[in-house]
Amino acid sequence: HGRSQQNKNAVALKREWLESLNEGLSKSGLKLPIPESEVRFPYYGDTLIQMVDGQTVDAAAEIIVRGSPVDEAQNRFRIAVLQEIANRAGLTEAQIAEAAGDDEVLRRGVLNWRWVQAILTAMDRYVPFASGSSIALFTFDVYQYLKNSNIRAHIDEGVSSAFTPGIESVVVSHSLGTVVAYNC
Repeated sequence: HGRSQQNKNAVALKREWLESLNEGLSKSGLKLPIPESEVRFPYYGDTLIQMVDGQTVDAAAEIIVRGSPVDEAQNRFRIAVLQEIANRAGLTEAQIAEAAGDDEVLRRGVLNWRWVQAILTAMDRYVPFASGSSIALFTFDVYQYLKNSNIRAHIDEGVSSAFTPGIESVVVSHSLGTVVAYNC
């Protein structure tokens, strides 16, 4: 699964994903080639968010999720992600400036949050199906998964346990789950 799946029921989430998968297969005249009972759905949503919040592997299942401080490397990561998305979407500096309500928006460093807000607003206005707020929110847990080897190793180990050694498998993944699946 992708990110932001914490506090969800894993069984219900698997059912939702299987319904969507079956709907897509049906549109192509296909059926799931195995019984649904054989589909494995590794659920790491709660573990990821709890470890991102700084909890240990042992304590992660017992905590209530709270926010944590942002570091400079995370700020640079967010800026780089937003810039890449804006570039690929073809957003111009003029569109970003218009979204800011200014004639000129300068990016003067990672703490120039006015620029970040302007680029997110421009994405909301000019990029179909892109939500700037979603892009801004996604970066913290993704950043922690990529940066923190303890979090990454624990999540990867749990997802890897869904595979049966020596048995060919098809992996269907989404969003951050694609990165996790690739690592596994």
